[in-house]
Amino acid sequence: MRALAQVAVAAGCFMLIHTATFPTLPLYLSLRGASEADIALIIGMIGVVSIASRPLTGWLTDWWGRRQMIVSAVLMLGGVAVGYGFSASLLLLGLLRAVQGAGVGVMNAAVNTYVSDLAPVRRRAEFLGYLNAIQTTATAIGPTLGFAVLSWPAPNPLSSLAPWWPDLATFGGYNFAAFFLFLALVALTGATFALLAPEPRRGAFRPPLSLHHLFYRRALVPMVLMIAVTVPFASVITYLPFYAPGRGLENVGLYFTLQALGSLAAGLTLGRVADRFGRRPVVSLGMAGLTLAMVLLAVATNSFVLLVSAVLAGYSVSGARNGMAAWTADRAPPHERGAALTTTSMGFDIGVSVGSFALAAVVPQFGIAAGFLLAAAVPLVGAVVSVLFLTDLPRAEASAPPAGY
Repeated sequence: MRALAQVAVAAGCFMLIHTATFPTLPLYLSLRGASEADIALIIGMIGVVSIASRPLTGWLTDWWGRRQMIVSAVLMLGGVAVGYGFSASLLLLGLLRAVQGAGVGVMNAAVNTYVSDLAPVRRRAEFLGYLNAIQTTATAIGPTLGFAVLSWPAPNPLSSLAPWWPDLATFGGYNFAAFFLFLALVALTGATFALLAPEPRRGAFRPPLSLHHLFYRRALVPMVLMIAVTVPFASVITYLPFYAPGRGLENVGLYFTLQALGSLAAGLTLGRVADRFGRRPVVSLGMAGLTLAMVLLAVATNSFVLLVSAVLAGYSVSGARNGMAAWTADRAPPHERGAALTTTSMGFDIGVSVGSFALAAVVPQFGIAAGFLLAAAVPLVGAVVSVLFLTDLPRAEASAPPAGY
């Protein structure tokens, strides 16, 4: 349990750093002279590089080790934060954003594999749920805390640690010196916790770099299911800011806050359900719940229905994703588990891209509500796929001990 807690803290630190840049990096880029098109291009680099790096990070997680990759990911983000402060060139800022995208792929692969290795199969979904709860909490805190640090007056203790950044302490009226140093200190904290955690035993075998390990075909079904739960997410993040005010919700951020609370609740409860009754029921019902949430969103006439949809969507998506991760880990041997979980998580990146392109063709013709209804149909198909193709392990295998140390 202590090792799990240490790694969960490291993952929480990573997500706090990552999400703290969501509202602050576009502002920083603008002050550096970037146009709206430049900002969109630089911010978008993270998705492209995350997709490209996932197969290799899955192999490295199995070949080099889970803990080493977790430490590398957290330190990578800390280095990127410091690099942002030293970069005045938009090209260099874009390259650093690309490194941040690679770090996201590294952390997702490594931390989920670490927890899957350590947890007994009969409690694997529960432990993955706890990890998701911690990451969700950090995700909810990160943007607000990041902007709060950015607003610290100068001078302050963090600003004084960086005398080579005098202009950043008051850059554009914001204290970017304190912000970037704060992120670096959070990264060092997370890396320290990860270093204190032991590496799970995986045997002496190190998998060769091969197509089999870069794309784990046994994880194809959960990857498809991950696409199914991500397409609605793409529709919401793209069109909700234009849709919600017309339904009485002026503060769109409230939707995402309640969605995060739903995800947190699922992480604390549905893992145990998946361990007791199987991964397939939780995944299938999660898909069905997401379909209902999107239908409610499409037909909403007031803010109350929108917020109910937010809680239901967060709860359903979190439960389904944890169930898919647990199912994938159940089916993969330890020396291939990193590749398997990485292949599954590739569905998230694909779903965002596919969903965005598909809805861009539908919404201008039929409206945002129709786009949400189209997005609702995708997890409904996913629910049928999960019922047909996700077969849980026999109870005897589910009682097997963990990999241990």
